[in-house]
Amino acid sequence: MADILILTSQDEIFDALKRKLDEGYTKEELSVISKNKLHIGSVESTDVKVQSTSGTFSDRVARLLTGEDGEAAVLGHYDLTDTEKQVCKREILNGNIVILADKYAHSRKEFKSEHDEKKPEKEYEI
Repeated sequence: MADILILTSQDEIFDALKRKLDEGYTKEELSVISKNKLHIGSVESTDVKVQSTSGTFSDRVARLLTGEDGEAAVLGHYDLTDTEKQVCKREILNGNIVILADKYAHSRKEFKSEHDEKKPEKEYEI
């Protein structure tokens, strides 16, 4: 289950991310979501995921054909209840910024060591 934080201004992003990092989240577990693309280069250069629900031109064309809206497409990638998705979607459409903090069940290091242990006995040539 993701921890949701709603911000009304881009100026609040850095402090909010710092608080989440202080709470024990890693940069990979944090996402910043807004309706329009945010121009915050210093956040984009980290491992924090920054997404806009408006997407690229090809995203918009694809959504037009499928009938899916940008907010549903982005929020569908997170472990949120239907109510949480509705709240986040409403806040994004109102111009607010959503920060999602979602703990991974395993760290990258644990996942890699677990994956390495499950290597196949035989390797096949293709």
